Amino acid sequence: MLNFTKKIILEAGEIVKKYYYSENLKIENKSEKDLVTEADKACEKFLVEKIKAEFPDHKILGEESGSTETDAQNSCKWIIDPIDGTTNFAHKLPIFAISIGLEKDGEVILGIVYNPITGEMFSAEKGEGSYLEIIGANGINTEPRRLHVSKNSNLKKCLLCTGFHPGHPELFEKNIILFKKLMIASHTARRLGAASLDLAYTAAGYFDAFWEFKLYPWDVAAGLLLIQEAGGHVTQMDGSQYSIYGDSILASNNLIHDEMVTQLNS
Repeated sequence: MLNFTKKIILEAGEIVKKYYYSENLKIENKSEKDLVTEADKACEKFLVEKIKAEFPDHKILGEESGSTETDAQNSCKWIIDPIDGTTNFAHKLPIFAISIGLEKDGEVILGIVYNPITGEMFSAEKGEGSYLEIIGANGINTEPRRLHVSKNSNLKKCLLCTGFHPGHPELFEKNIILFKKLMIASHTARRLGAASLDLAYTAAGYFDAFWEFKLYPWDVAAGLLLIQEAGGHVTQMDGSQYSIYGDSILASNNLIHDEMVTQLNS
């Protein structure tokens, strides 16, 4: 299953790169600040077709196409974000990724986050660890390197990350307040604009924690497994049990998790 997913995500990456380097990218607005491009649609169409051909009885949930569930009783569901970080992509900022997660019986068992511009491919299977390999770096592919979350236990020395979802402007003030608060409490905080990469970078130990409101399953499914398999911890922002269908996420190296919960809710 992992090899199949790697194959199709690499092929999808070639589609995305073609549009990324195009001079005539077509961009539409889903809302005032939430974009979709022809690249999003073409990439998702390709992935859905490949998955349906290989696993016709599996369910699929995509950001652009919605749910394509069948009447079959198969419990497997593919959760796809063809371009997480579309605003970055549309502005030629190479901080975005294709994200694919596979959920079975309500649990994510496989996840891949791939940035086709940098070549970073983060992957995880349930019980098998999280890995990073670089595809096509100077024409050379690197061997997969096992990932571990950071070992920082002092919040003052931690680098944090968050996101502000463009589809929820009502949360802007709250996001700004928390961003300022956590910047002061930690070494500093960043906002990259692509939740799947934020989670992958937390799994890799680059960030010590990530939090955000109102994400969708396709934003977090693959990243959730990357964090878990790298030894991290994921809850909702209030510390309660996490679901990819929930209202908020807090992912961390576990060592600062309780302190992050306190900071976010006090």
